[in-house]
Amino acid sequence: MNFNLAIPSELVDDWKPVIEHQFNLTLSPLVSVLGAPRVDFRLIEEKEGPQYRCMLRARLRNGTPVELTGQHPDGRTAISGVFHRARRQVARRRRELGGPDRISRRDAPAPLP
Repeated sequence: MNFNLAIPSELVDDWKPVIEHQFNLTLSPLVSVLGAPRVDFRLIEEKEGPQYRCMLRARLRNGTPVELTGQHPDGRTAISGVFHRARRQVARRRRELGGPDRISRRDAPAPLP
């Protein structure tokens, strides 16, 4: 699944592969329902110390926006938290609409030959 990634140049080398891996691992089964995903990843300075902020914005096929933000001193925790919450939110919306309540690998695209 392709997604748009906004990340400062000083974080690209260390964090782009981590974000891509986690996105593909967690959200690739949503390719049939999640459109135009955009991930914003930043390092911000807070009073408590540096924090990583991960934001996911997308739209479900029915037009419902998905906007989630996570912030944590550990970048991996910020990333995985947001992606897992997105997965749960999509599953919840599917149940509300009468669709399957589980997101399975059946929803993922077929592997390339």
